[in-house]
Amino acid sequence: MSRLEQMKSTVYELTCAWRLAKHVGEFAPPHLPFSMARHLDLRVAEDPNRLAIAYGDERYTFRDLDRKVNQYARFFQSRGIGQGDVVALLMDNRPDYLFVLFALNRL
Repeated sequence: MSRLEQMKSTVYELTCAWRLAKHVGEFAPPHLPFSMARHLDLRVAEDPNRLAIAYGDERYTFRDLDRKVNQYARFFQSRGIGQGDVVALLMDNRPDYLFVLFALNRL
């Protein structure tokens, strides 16, 4: 993938994330700040067996996603990463990217 294609992909991903944030913000109580982790908690409570991620032959329900996120969050916490820390993330496009993103947000 060329550098230009990578940049276009990044812009597209950020645009999608912004749309999701705007959509999820509609469900968030106004007195609490929006967070991806809080949105996941709401989804798990609503319908834990609903499909959350489909990647190739892999399927993850919201309950599966929540479990993986908790595993990663515990790992990062054991390494001393916590609220307010800055973490750079460079990974391939795969479900673990989302697990890590949610886990860092949960911390």
